[in-house]
Amino acid sequence: LTAQSWTTSSESGLPARKGQTMVKLSDGRILAFGGEDSNADLYNDLHVFQEDQWKEIIAENEPPQPRKDHAAWVNNDKMYVYGGQGKDSLLNDLWSYDPEGNVWIEEVIQGIKPPPRYSMLDVYTDDGFLYISGGLDENENQLSDTYRIADGTNMSEEIMAAPHPVYGQGFYEHNSSLYVPDVFFGGTKMFSLNESSLMWETFDPPQVKPPFTTDAATIKKGEKIFKMGGYAYVSSRNKAGFVVTDQSWTFNCETHEWIQKNSLPFEVMNAAAIFDSAENTIKIYGGKRADGTINDSVLVGDLNAVFIDEEAKRYSGSYLKQNFPNPFTTGTTIAYYLSEPSNVKLLVCDLFGNVIDELINGRQPAGEHSIEYIPSMNHKTGGVWFYRLQTNNLIFTRKMVLNSNQLRYDARP
Repeated sequence: LTAQSWTTSSESGLPARKGQTMVKLSDGRILAFGGEDSNADLYNDLHVFQEDQWKEIIAENEPPQPRKDHAAWVNNDKMYVYGGQGKDSLLNDLWSYDPEGNVWIEEVIQGIKPPPRYSMLDVYTDDGFLYISGGLDENENQLSDTYRIADGTNMSEEIMAAPHPVYGQGFYEHNSSLYVPDVFFGGTKMFSLNESSLMWETFDPPQVKPPFTTDAATIKKGEKIFKMGGYAYVSSRNKAGFVVTDQSWTFNCETHEWIQKNSLPFEVMNAAAIFDSAENTIKIYGGKRADGTINDSVLVGDLNAVFIDEEAKRYSGSYLKQNFPNPFTTGTTIAYYLSEPSNVKLLVCDLFGNVIDELINGRQPAGEHSIEYIPSMNHKTGGVWFYRLQTNNLIFTRKMVLNSNQLRYDARP
């Protein structure tokens, strides 16, 4: 998986921010609201992307308060904004922006109003409800309470709380369930909210999955949720902590399978992602880089290149991907593609061809597969190893490097 499949570009007119929100209208226009700049100043400006350029919109009336890490969605071609972190306090107000009239309207929430919060999960569903779950309160306590707000009446009700505190995640609807694309912190389970019963359901995804990651850029297309960058929890034998990451993953809402994809050109968190259907690309705007600066470039990923690997273009049949990360300290992910059902053997060997570990030995269906490889303590001396994939009539071999050096971690921002 290569970062070269992503490209960087610039689009003038949109200030570099983190914690802003973006939504797409039915005619293809993209609206961007709020966020925080490199001086920690908050904004309430509104920009539109149309005809291949960004322009600031000056509304006919006063906009909502400046904010970051708020919720935003589209309903009836209006942009809605809820909550977030304001200049002096957290917010729980609801606003709508009407592009036709170029006006902001403060909506009145009826019923049980969610308390102020930021970095909450939000999704607007096909049956006309906004779901708000979790987030962080004024003391940065992690929340799990969940609310449902009806379209039209703005009537809010509190429903079953999430089974675990959640914040800084995506929230996406698929087949009448709302998926959170991450695992419990320190655990292995994932969870979703059933829209019919309003009950949370937990499930175990396959073995390979990303580390616990908040503040990633996320977007959904079809049955897949794309998760890019973010603030990931990484651990080694000697140290553990959060790092800004460049990893890119997809989660399949139907199979519950995670697949690691091409890495971003650099580490970034708190960015916004949007799908450009005209160019079949994902664009990532803004965000905070690992060195603390605000990203002022646009990361562009072609769905035909980034999320369909370069090797798939070169091979008409099965293929073996480069492990990631590589070099690695404690564990790494090995992924491969089978063009047809095959008897599969996946081996890890030393420089002399001696088998160190047998990871897979059995029949597997066609499609993408991946496995997390963590060497046993007896094999953690470091050095160059090889891993070999044997299918019905093909053998693939790649090199990987076990690095015994300690990891370094960024401080939590």
